[in-house]
Amino acid sequence: MCTISIPFFKELVVMAFSCHHCGFNNNEIKTGGEIGEKGKKITLHVSCMEDLSRDVFKSESARLFIPEIDLELDYGTLGGKYTTIEGLVANILENFKKNNPFMGDSDENTKKRILKFY
Repeated sequence: MCTISIPFFKELVVMAFSCHHCGFNNNEIKTGGEIGEKGKKITLHVSCMEDLSRDVFKSESARLFIPEIDLELDYGTLGGKYTTIEGLVANILENFKKNNPFMGDSDENTKKRILKFY
């Protein structure tokens, strides 16, 4: 666990855990310091494969919307992450496969949309 300060941004607390016995790994980033006066909406348009390697920080309080696949993640989903766009989408897909609440008794249209996302 360590604290880093990013100039013109804010202070971040980086937490990482790895168990050598069972292989479990976890990492998370939380914002530190004071709460900003105003929130900010940032829109990123991915237009080519190169854009997928762009580094991003998704805070634990960020909402995420990918209109092309009609996916919206609300505040707190996935916690804080520092990764690439491709890594973020892969993490969303991995968590969705593990914790999918819609595949049980959901209607058939919902199931088809979810399976298309996989």
